[in-house]
Formats: sequence, structure tokens, C-alpha cells
Amino acid sequence: MASASASSLLLTGATSDIGRSVAHRFAQQGWTIGLLGGDRAALEGLAGRLSGASSTIVRGLDLTDDAEVEAAVTEVGEQMGGRLDVLVNAAGVLRPGRFEQLDLFAHRALIDGNLWAMLAVTHAAFPFLRDADGARVVSVASASSMYGRPDLASYSAAKAGVRSLTQALNLEWAH
Repeated sequence: MASASASSLLLTGATSDIGRSVAHRFAQQGWTIGLLGGDRAALEGLAGRLSGASSTIVRGLDLTDDAEVEAAVTEVGEQMGGRLDVLVNAAGVLRPGRFEQLDLFAHRALIDGNLWAMLAVTHAAFPFLRDADGARVVSVASASSMYGRPDLASYSAAKAGVRSLTQALNLEWAH
């Protein structure tokens, strides 16, 4: 179990360049770090390289499986003492291709892996964020969220959704 006094971070997409940088930065500050993602071995490898973290909790899961996300976030949140100071949504899926050449399954995977996974994790994390003074949610989007890009139509749409949802929650949860 994590120290009740250590600040806590829950991170998705930790094995990406941005995610690794975030994990190392918060570990150097002595935070308790929860790592969620699909490649448990890669997450465990990263956890072993995080020097300075108060503790590190690794949970492999399919971020597009709602029940699995709920169970994992609840488990990690409880191990972090029932509160979560920062949630960083850095997970994402990229599959370029012309819109009409990608089948609907590929479009669904892009929407689910970029927008739905972020929404599900954030929803599951809310009770733990609510119970931490000054909690923050940071969601990594893309320049493609500001303007659509050829061969990245569904990715751009999903990342625009990530951006808009995070902005809306910033206003909704300001209190």
C-alpha cells in the first residue's frame, strides 16, 4: 500500500515517450505512481527504472474494456490510499490511412483507443480525484485535435474529443 502522505499519480500510456518522461519526472519528486496499460512487461520494466518513487503500482489491462478499467482504477486507487492527486491520460492509438480505405473496425479501434479509453479511465478515477485537494487531470491530445489531418481523420476526431472532454471537465469539476 502506498504512503498516505505521498502524492499520487495515475498514468496511462506510460510506455510512450511522453508517458515515460511523465513517470520519471513524478518519480524523481517521490510520488506514488500507478501505471496502467496493455503491455504489463513493459510497464514492469519501466517501474524498475523509476528511481525515487514512493512506490509504483503496475496494472496491465485492456483500456477499451470498461469492466477491466473500472476494476483496475479502483484497485490502484485503493492501493494509493483512496485518493488520486493527478491523472495523466497519455495512452493513444495511431493507425494512419485514408478514411475510405480503413474498415469500420479500424475506425472504431481508433475512437475506442484514443477517446473512449480516456473517458473510461477518467470516469473510474473521479471518486479518487474528488477526494484529493487540488486534484488535476491532464490529457495528452495532439496537434491533430486542432485541425484534421489527411490520413488521420478518425485519430484527429478522437483527439479533438479528448481535448474537448478535458476542457469541459475542467469547467465542470472546478469546484
